[in-house]
Amino acid sequence: MKKNVSNFSFTNLVERLFILVVFLLTVGCNSSKNVDYEICTTELPQFSKEGGFFSNNFNLALSSELGNAIYYTLDGSDPRFSKTAKKYKKEISIYNNSNEPNIYSALKDVTLNEYNPPEFNVEKGIIVRAVIKDKKLGFGQTVENSYFVGKTAPYYSQMRVISMVTDAKYLFDQDKGAYMIGSKYYEWKNSDSYQEYHPGDVLNVTNYNSDGKENEFPVCIQVFEKGKSVYSTKVGARIAGNWSRSNAQKSFRFYARKEYGNKSMDYEFFDELKDANGNQINSFDKITLRNGGNDSSEVRIRDPLIHNLVSDLSCDIMASEPCILFINGEFWGFYMIREKTDGEYIKSHYGIKKKNVAVLKNSQIEEGGVDDLDEFRQFCVWAAKADMTDKENYKTFCDFMDVQSFMDYMAVQTYINNFDWVKNYTNNWQVWHSKSIEPNVHKADNKWRFIFYDTEYSSGIYNQEDTHYEYDLLNKMYLEKDEKFNFADMLRNLCKNQEFLQAFYDNYLNIIENNFDPNKVIKIIDEYMAEYKKAIMDTYFRFGLTWMKYNFDPEIEDLKTFYQKRPEYAKKYLDIFYETHKK
Repeated sequence: MKKNVSNFSFTNLVERLFILVVFLLTVGCNSSKNVDYEICTTELPQFSKEGGFFSNNFNLALSSELGNAIYYTLDGSDPRFSKTAKKYKKEISIYNNSNEPNIYSALKDVTLNEYNPPEFNVEKGIIVRAVIKDKKLGFGQTVENSYFVGKTAPYYSQMRVISMVTDAKYLFDQDKGAYMIGSKYYEWKNSDSYQEYHPGDVLNVTNYNSDGKENEFPVCIQVFEKGKSVYSTKVGARIAGNWSRSNAQKSFRFYARKEYGNKSMDYEFFDELKDANGNQINSFDKITLRNGGNDSSEVRIRDPLIHNLVSDLSCDIMASEPCILFINGEFWGFYMIREKTDGEYIKSHYGIKKKNVAVLKNSQIEEGGVDDLDEFRQFCVWAAKADMTDKENYKTFCDFMDVQSFMDYMAVQTYINNFDWVKNYTNNWQVWHSKSIEPNVHKADNKWRFIFYDTEYSSGIYNQEDTHYEYDLLNKMYLEKDEKFNFADMLRNLCKNQEFLQAFYDNYLNIIENNFDPNKVIKIIDEYMAEYKKAIMDTYFRFGLTWMKYNFDPEIEDLKTFYQKRPEYAKKYLDIFYETHKK
């Protein structure tokens, strides 16, 4: 009897171990949303050459160490499911295919704005997606490589190139493609619920305005530096941004998740990005490829320029790095790689655990809970009205808010005349704090601090009166009286405290003279243009902004003029502000 029980238990154990092995193999393979098999081989196809930039044509060989069959595609689709998949039998020709007809670049139904796709053939590369098929175990994981032949533009070696590869249906299907206007828009337009909005408004019911994880799709990215492949991974992607989603060239955000392969992107996307202890930050759970936002049809450098200029202040900024993007082998133009400022950002920069962090963005909770939002809202309402000449009240403010961060934030926003920040209500604001006090951890002191983002609707953009160098935003900040996050009223109320007023004045003056020193700003703009201009201009031509051929240099000169002439006016307005609040 005991012997039978023992045998039964051993058999169960073997069966369970077999099931566990099968499960682990399945999890290891199922990175695609369309997986329809249960087990797979772990073998990966071998490529005779890794992806990269090449001067001459060559033949690419694929191989299997175990002699298994290999299937591949050249259109970005997954060879496990694609109708275009071929069984590998002979070497694949790799050549300069830029003169072949545009496919995805030829699509017009990608924006409600006026847009004409390029009539010329855009630069292209050859995408090879390959997979092993074992007769017994089935398909394995796909491996992707991107090959670019005969590309001579200097930016291909000067900046990173990212090749994004995905099944075209995720982006360009008329019904569900994330990049498209989509059939649901036309259904909505013909319905009784239709309401006309500006073509750029996110309230338009287009595919590209859809957000959330349910609109995320799997992609493979391969990163090149100086023509060599340096990193590749599988991630989720979404369309990113606000009104700039309506641009023909849209922003993307990449999400690292275990379901795609890895829970982080372990690569130095930003050359000089270091944490509070001076260590290189080389792991990210998400990054953004930004099209320039409000500056996407202007000079494209305003936001990264401003972040660069204020990087030594007490507000957090987003690192930036230029790149060129290809989608399924077609040139998609110049982007800025940007950090995503959220709980993971705070963790990587300061070592504070996400569970101990609250991050608020435009009245929304990025990290933390409702209690954090309520606490900050109540504080803002109190700080805009409390008697700040009272020492206890002022101390309460200083215990709750990092005063230096607040002063820096208000000074920069009003100096650059950020129109997209204070206009009857606060917009594009972000704050964070550590919910616990950790004496040996930088900024883990429970104080709220500001983060800069989307600052490009400023510094003379569109030649608009209230972004012009002569405009006085500091003294003209206006918000509705019921605005719950009234940073303008907070500032004016705090300035009734003469100690704060003097500190604010001195700090603002220091920012004018040092951070925005005209010689320094012009030097950085010239450096940007030396590296970026050719890539930006080629991007404008790719997306139909051909008038920038004549307007780009004048726009750059206007930007320089803003920073050359702004100090004189900013000092005058600061003196007016000071005298208004001085007792």
